[in-house]
Amino acid sequence: MESSRVTGGLSREYKLVMLGEGGVGKSEDAYKTQIRIDDKPANLDILDTAGQAEFTAMRDQYMRAGEGFIISYSITDRRSFQEARHFKQLIQRVRRTADTPVVLVGNKSDLVHLRQVSVEEGKELAREFQCPFFETSAALRYYIDEVFAALVRQIRQREAELGQGTERKSRHGHSLWRRLTALAAQYACVLLGHALRKGGARAELLTTVQQLEAHVSLARKLMRLGNSAESLEAAKRAVHLSDCVLRLCITVAHLNRALYFACDNVLWVGKTGLLPHIDQNKWSQRSFRYYLFALILNLTRDAYEIRLLMERESRNSLAKGSLSSPSALSPGLDNSYSSSDSPSSPPDLVPFPALPLRMVRLRRQLHLLVTVLRSNPPLLLDLLKNLCDVFIPLDRLGLCSTGPGFVGACGLSSSILSILTILYPWLKLKP
Repeated sequence: MESSRVTGGLSREYKLVMLGEGGVGKSEDAYKTQIRIDDKPANLDILDTAGQAEFTAMRDQYMRAGEGFIISYSITDRRSFQEARHFKQLIQRVRRTADTPVVLVGNKSDLVHLRQVSVEEGKELAREFQCPFFETSAALRYYIDEVFAALVRQIRQREAELGQGTERKSRHGHSLWRRLTALAAQYACVLLGHALRKGGARAELLTTVQQLEAHVSLARKLMRLGNSAESLEAAKRAVHLSDCVLRLCITVAHLNRALYFACDNVLWVGKTGLLPHIDQNKWSQRSFRYYLFALILNLTRDAYEIRLLMERESRNSLAKGSLSSPSALSPGLDNSYSSSDSPSSPPDLVPFPALPLRMVRLRRQLHLLVTVLRSNPPLLLDLLKNLCDVFIPLDRLGLCSTGPGFVGACGLSSSILSILTILYPWLKLKP
């Protein structure tokens, strides 16, 4: 055994979360311990959820905070084995990445006479998850330390890989910061020009602001010369997403962004005078069409994720018994029949029997929507940004004329929201 208990000494703390169906030999608990892994001490902060329905309300928060996950099932309970795939999908959905450190554990290996799940089935599922697999016994403490050691090793390996790309990501972050700052400056000029025009400012001042906007726009196009390649790389990564709807929306959106940036590059070449005979209006219209298609796909992706999360939240609420029965959702509906002046009248003769129920259902859906968006800030931020962005190509293409003031406000708001994702990376929506 490569891991052993230690006491004392400074060490890195690892936040681990245990997921699994109730009754698989786990108990809802949170505790800390310290072990030595590969001659390095490690403090383990372990949260054991035990699959309790009442834990669901806080589960997403703990999943976002967790660095590694243990998905456990009982070898004596096939249903718990089948639920393991659900927990893996849940981790991917909450953390929006497929490379989160995970270990699959088949518990109660001492109860071989009650086995319902074979070792081969567990190994096959682990191959699907691309993660280590152990069969353990909590009662006899078989392979317990090995499970935690394997999970910590995954976390350490991931940190080392991320560390190698830190410098490259830092350069990319600085470049993105400059581009977003220039974008905010450009739309601030648009907004300022609109305000000055409304206020009756002098023509010279308006000309100066317009020239400043044009220079900033040209500088932005120069900064975006490599964005087509980045969008193509992002499309290649999105092709491997497991969800077919997300795979389609994100991949095609990135491809449209690549075409948008390519058209933008052509416009830059024309404005610098290298190709003076380029039809600026034609290429501008083409670029904004690609931009609009990308934004529509992004909004479709947001709507799809919101629907999935609302359905899950509804199921969780039903499991906790927080949602009432249909009769309770429409109080007074049955009483209206009994209090009628004609008791013998059938219920279908009541003028508007379904209206209160529809209103309750609408309120419930709105409540679910607010709950989902409040508990998923990256999704909310992405939705607001896409809604701000979509008015820009709609206005430029003449599909929905809103005026320079509104376009400037939308562009500036979108830029600020994008800057927030740089300041707080956890706010960036990930596939």
